[in-house]
Amino acid sequence: ISKDILEKINPYSKKGKGKCKCIEHFLLAGHGSQGIIVITPQGGFVNARDVDLMRSGVANPMLPEGANDLFMAVKQKMCEHGTVEFVACYSGDGIAGVRLRNSLKAFFGSGINVVLYLTPVRYYFNKAM
Repeated sequence: ISKDILEKINPYSKKGKGKCKCIEHFLLAGHGSQGIIVITPQGGFVNARDVDLMRSGVANPMLPEGANDLFMAVKQKMCEHGTVEFVACYSGDGIAGVRLRNSLKAFFGSGINVVLYLTPVRYYFNKAM
């Protein structure tokens, strides 16, 4: 999952190297359900527990391959007041959705706006609908 995305993220550098200094808006579109973001074509997902384990540095054998690298790369390259958006149906819905949002905010930092959806959502023409 992460090779293609990481190739697109790597040009960003907070140290001023390269064309862009940081990522202002990171969007990942996929499937989801209450408190879950599906991040691989095979159905590998991330939930609040997974994000909390990534934040604490504890190895998680249940995490989809490449997920930790992806999340860490995005975190390191985000602008201080950027947005991380997961276009995934119902990912922010219910108690599990609130937990996921809180875990993502703690992981990415208080200045980052985390966007999850409470309803079905689709991504068409560069816009979530």
